[in-house]
Amino acid sequence: MRILVTGICGFVGHFLTNELVQAGHEVVGVDLSVNNCPEGIADALCADLTSARNVHAAVCHLQPEACIHLGGIASPPVGRTNPELMLNTNILGTAHILEALRAEAPKARVLLASTSYVYGNSETEKPIDEEAPLSPIGIYAVSKAAADMMTLAYARDYHMHTMTARAANHTGPGQSPEFVVAAFAKQIKGIAEGTQAATMRVGNLASERTFMDVRDVVRAYRLLIEQGKKGQAYNVASKERMSIQWILDALCEAANVSPTIEVDPELYRPTDRAPLLTATLMEQTTGWKPEIPFRKTLTDILEEV
Repeated sequence: MRILVTGICGFVGHFLTNELVQAGHEVVGVDLSVNNCPEGIADALCADLTSARNVHAAVCHLQPEACIHLGGIASPPVGRTNPELMLNTNILGTAHILEALRAEAPKARVLLASTSYVYGNSETEKPIDEEAPLSPIGIYAVSKAAADMMTLAYARDYHMHTMTARAANHTGPGQSPEFVVAAFAKQIKGIAEGTQAATMRVGNLASERTFMDVRDVVRAYRLLIEQGKKGQAYNVASKERMSIQWILDALCEAANVSPTIEVDPELYRPTDRAPLLTATLMEQTTGWKPEIPFRKTLTDILEEV
């Protein structure tokens, strides 16, 4: 398939492009800037998702047979500092993509990279499936929940082959240090190499997440764009939570350092627990399961940072 990837020059976009190309697909893309495009793409255009005209022109030019919509703002703190930008990008940007595809490529298979944050925090130890009600907390989660519901509505309202992937937290080599695992790794690498004092500034280490390797996640996206069913949401998640404290300890162990830990009030957020998700539907539809041990993910991040 000729697959359009939005946000192609971002962290996930690079891994997804490699996954798609290795599977024999032709990849085209859009992003705000195309100065850092992945290798192997057939074409890429600059496009601002908040501009309906830009998006329509890009889709018209690229003529995709499928689209994986990664583009948007993925950092929750941006929602607190600039909610208008986040809402415009994540909600209106998704609407512009869907409308452009409806006009220019109505038979295209479409996958929105949603998030497990649409479910809110955990109130149960029982893993929840795709039928669980959405209960987003914070502007980022609200924007993704709106985009998620809108994408699925296009299957009902316009009979387009739209799907959403509600992925849990994922990380890997090359992620921006504005995200917690990469931020820890950057500091720990500096301590190990002697370029930083052996003191780390951290936020709340008690919060719990279900992390995965980005390479497992993009494999899920590839399988869904190939095999996923119209109008369906899919959970993409591992089976266990881990605390932020555990991640910090594992990185320190891998780097053989024992830093002094200082809590930074600017980084501190209230303790929360990501919900446990069941990815049974994903496995039944595509055979997907996460395969990369998270300790290997952490080691790879330390080597790359």
